[in-house]
Amino acid sequence: MDTRQSEIAASIRHAFQDVPYPGDDNLVAMGREAIGELASIAARLKGKQWSDLDTGEIIWHQASLSMLLPAALHYYLPAFLIASLEPDKVGFVFDALLWTLSPSPFGGEVTERFNDLVKLLSDEQRNAIRLFFDYARDTFPQDFTGDDPETTLTTYWTDGKI
Repeated sequence: MDTRQSEIAASIRHAFQDVPYPGDDNLVAMGREAIGELASIAARLKGKQWSDLDTGEIIWHQASLSMLLPAALHYYLPAFLIASLEPDKVGFVFDALLWTLSPSPFGGEVTERFNDLVKLLSDEQRNAIRLFFDYARDTFPQDFTGDDPETTLTTYWTDGKI
């Protein structure tokens, strides 16, 4: 990681350091009763600290972000943010994050999940996410949706917006 990436990663670690593990039954919908893909996601994350997820697990779970309960997403989010600072190592994880951290313009379930996550975030955590998006905007603007790279950042993550 270069200096900027390291500073952002440190900011993310610090902002999320006190987020408690959500509990084994609060990782995915249905908790202990989860079946199929949800059960597989829960089994792979059960008891894991976010800081212990390796690159392979982050890549495997990128599609799982939308299936995590808000408290679990809040807890594991820093692992995905930090990994995405080096996109050449984790592939499309940034795309999954961008989708997860942006409400749908059409409302519905995606926006509800976004709002549920935002309610859990402290000001320091929101600022760390903003720093991540600042970096992403400067580094790979082509991956942002909307009219320009500023859309996600200014619409959702600028101070006072959420």
